[in-house]
Amino acid sequence: MSFFGFISTTLKLFGKDNTIKQSTKEIDNLKKRIHDLELENENLKGKTSV
Repeated sequence: MSFFGFISTTLKLFGKDNTIKQSTKEIDNLKKRIHDLELENENLKGKTSV
C-alpha cells in the first residue's frame, strides 16, 4: 500500500467515524425530545381529565 493510499484510507475512515458520532448525537437528541414530548403528553392528559 502506498503512502497516498494510506492517507486516503485514513481520511475515509475519519469521515465515517465523524458521521457515526454525529448520528449518535442526533439519536440522543431525538430520544430526549421524545421523552420531553411524552412528559408533555402525560401532563396534557392530566389537565383534560380534571
